Amino acid sequence: MLDWITNITETHLLNEQGSDFKPVIRGILGVVEPHFCPVETRKCNPTENWLFGCKCKKEFRSLGGECKKKPCQLFRHYKEKGPESLSSFVNADSYEEKFRIIMEYVINPTSRALCECPGMIGASINCARKYDGTLFEMAPNMDGQRFYRIVNNLDWKSMKKLLDTFVSAGCGQRNGKDCVAEISNMWIQLGTMLDNTFSGEDSCMSMIRMDNALVNYINTIASFNENSTLNEIVDSFVEVTVDLEREAMCDADCAGEMNNRFYSCCTKHLMEVASSKSMRKIYLKLFKNIWSKVMKFEGSVPNMNNALKKYLTVYDLDGLCGDATDVYGAKNQMCDALEA
Repeated sequence: MLDWITNITETHLLNEQGSDFKPVIRGILGVVEPHFCPVETRKCNPTENWLFGCKCKKEFRSLGGECKKKPCQLFRHYKEKGPESLSSFVNADSYEEKFRIIMEYVINPTSRALCECPGMIGASINCARKYDGTLFEMAPNMDGQRFYRIVNNLDWKSMKKLLDTFVSAGCGQRNGKDCVAEISNMWIQLGTMLDNTFSGEDSCMSMIRMDNALVNYINTIASFNENSTLNEIVDSFVEVTVDLEREAMCDADCAGEMNNRFYSCCTKHLMEVASSKSMRKIYLKLFKNIWSKVMKFEGSVPNMNNALKKYLTVYDLDGLCGDATDVYGAKNQMCDALEA
């Protein structure tokens, strides 16, 4: 995935020197910027708002205050910081640094904007549901029919609940720590783990120590073929994923370091929310909706309830590890006491 991003960046986004966007990209950004940063007017001109449409403009204007400016602020951040960040990503010599750039340039600014203005989620959804722009008329090669099929059939109520819940769970502070930064650091630590693995370092922060579970995971994925049913694929994938996570996080000799690097009061809260019974219902409801209404697959919807329930056990590290270690249980107690 990271190699694909590097290839796209070098081939299509940056100039040969890596100092700026290619002229065609810079031109496109210039064309669409007025749609992210519209001039305040009493009436909306459909011709001037062909990209998002007048209803979308109204949705974001209704957010008021600083929140209505967030799309413009994010757009200009990506535009102005893009060349430097993308060039740094291409030239980074470690996964840790690549993950750090993705977090600092893309994920963190977007997360902070959503934390400050969660109403952007509903506004964005309404932009899709009520789309009245003319992009598909202006660009007939784009698949407008697919867009409208998704928009008209997706369970937007469940999707909004899903996004609202995840954003809310990842915002704020816990144990005096900024949760956006804490969750970002968790992904950067994963980059460190990949670096150590590919350099041959055998340590707690390396996948080499879990070689048997990793080989089993890879072999299982490779065994899937056109004769495998969806339930067989999902059940096998969940089985090896849970085993790999248990091997990574529950080794008594390494659990302490993994706890310190990956597990905080912020990640604990996010994982508890993500694996809650109410969220599990939303996942299953959306899966059923996408399977039958959006993708319109024939036949009955596969039952994913047991597989999902088992997969979500990886979000309860204390329960996953059982008697192997108590470090996650102790962290849970500390975090709960601070929230009391």
